[in-house]
Amino acid sequence: MWTIRTRYLLVLIQTLLLSAIFGQESLNFFSAKSEITVQKNGEKEEFTAHIRYNLKDTLWISFSGSFGVEGARMLVVKDSTYIINKIEKTSMAFFSEEENYLIPYAFSLQDWNLLLLNQPLMSDSNTEFIMENDIKISSYYSDHHIKKLYQKNNRLLKCHFNNTRSGKLCEVMYTNFVADSKSWAIAKERNVKIMQSPLDEPITISIRYLDFAFNSPRPFNFNFSKYKNDGL
Repeated sequence: MWTIRTRYLLVLIQTLLLSAIFGQESLNFFSAKSEITVQKNGEKEEFTAHIRYNLKDTLWISFSGSFGVEGARMLVVKDSTYIINKIEKTSMAFFSEEENYLIPYAFSLQDWNLLLLNQPLMSDSNTEFIMENDIKISSYYSDHHIKKLYQKNNRLLKCHFNNTRSGKLCEVMYTNFVADSKSWAIAKERNVKIMQSPLDEPITISIRYLDFAFNSPRPFNFNFSKYKNDGL
């Protein structure tokens, strides 16, 4: 078991390392254009997604189909997720602990940071560490959630999410790392598997960034009241 003194030293070391990795300029906004492929129940769907992410409190994603027609928008804040279906002209709202038809796993805003940015988490007293073959494995425990991160050379290679309330499991693998002068080595590709149990056929989601930028804020256009509302 880690002593309080050991945990404090590990947190301090990680803070200094992250400061060195991210540089003096703080990261506050991320935007990207991406290709997303979803495979579920033997069927495959492809989308183009425009992502705008204020790391403090708001994530906005616009989804378009193969012909460039925008089909949906999603807005994620700390306690809720809002979705506009522009094809059916409806809107829905979910608590952050709920899954929805666009994203079949209850990601928190902190989880989205891991998913989109492969940015290491800060450690606290609920974090445990082990080393296996030069891979640092960090386990984070909170109410109904367990997150396990696999890092090597300050690169986040893989994440495991376990929602102990719903039983849902999620695995994210990061590839194609690109170093940027204003950031750490962000992964341009991430492959997501979501399943109810290890024996189930997973839902797979492939996300590939076509381009991305840091600290170039864009507006969050989201006219929720314009559409018929369900939820919350």
